[in-house]
Amino acid sequence: MKVSREQQIRGLKKAIKNKLYPDKLFKQMSLLDRLIMEEQSAKTIQKYVRGYLVRRPVITIVKSVHCSLNDKLYTGSSIAKSGFKEEELICKYLNENDICEILKNLNVSNQDKQVFEVIKGTSKVDVSNGVTKLQIKKYTKSAPPGQLDRHWTSDVIKVIPALEPIKPFLVGLCEKALCENDKNKCSKIKPVIKLCNSIYSEDELSLFIKTLNKNKKDLLNYVFLGTDKTTTPEFIIGVQYIGDNRDNITIYNISDVINILMEEDFEIRKSKTVFGLGKSLSFQRKGGDKGKKSANQLQCKFSFQTFRESFGSKITNKATINL
Repeated sequence: MKVSREQQIRGLKKAIKNKLYPDKLFKQMSLLDRLIMEEQSAKTIQKYVRGYLVRRPVITIVKSVHCSLNDKLYTGSSIAKSGFKEEELICKYLNENDICEILKNLNVSNQDKQVFEVIKGTSKVDVSNGVTKLQIKKYTKSAPPGQLDRHWTSDVIKVIPALEPIKPFLVGLCEKALCENDKNKCSKIKPVIKLCNSIYSEDELSLFIKTLNKNKKDLLNYVFLGTDKTTTPEFIIGVQYIGDNRDNITIYNISDVINILMEEDFEIRKSKTVFGLGKSLSFQRKGGDKGKKSANQLQCKFSFQTFRESFGSKITNKATINL
């Protein structure tokens, strides 16, 4: 029989007050603190969703911006679509050059010459020759960070159960209510619940950040490597464009990227709708998707440009190729 959170809190308070299990007193107090925090967060979100917190009208000032025909507008969808073409170009380059020579700087042992192919589907691996598995990221200095991962919050917590205490935060941040007449569309009536002091207490926001930092390694493995061991990428390739021209390729071992990001700490960004690990990795509601239900997913974005500028000198085993 499932016990509610309120019942657990009452039971723990009684056990602590009467010292029923003195040898477990510290564990009981820690668990009680966590449950009370979760209960407060859940009640806050319920009040917000039911409309107790009044949303102020937003006045948007639109300015006209002059754009020449040569100016490029980079959006998430345009970057993703152009990324598919980039995978084909990387395959062509690797097949026409000595892969052993390219990867020797990454401490990869010699391997037989095999043809690289684009891996279709939702795998974390974009290109592979059956032995070496690569993830491709196209970037420019002016383009926003690209998508690294997107999943439902429930899927993330299923893989990382230790994130359960902050589930209400993630759900409030990502999952808008669905339209009554179309359950595949997100309602525009209520906004997302921001990670700010007007909604959450300092203790609640502190719990949020502490929980993320405590599970940093699991989160990084999840967004970079995925959960399918047969399609785990070993290397990440960043292809830098200057204008319309491919300028250079940088290859890092993903384990090195993860180890460096482990030295960073999570923080809530100024918008209060994004939380990030350092400057190059961030999490937010996906949005877009023409308002479909899938816009409610938790999205992780990675800026190869920012990572390279900040930490490229720290990585000794890498390959840099001018095109």
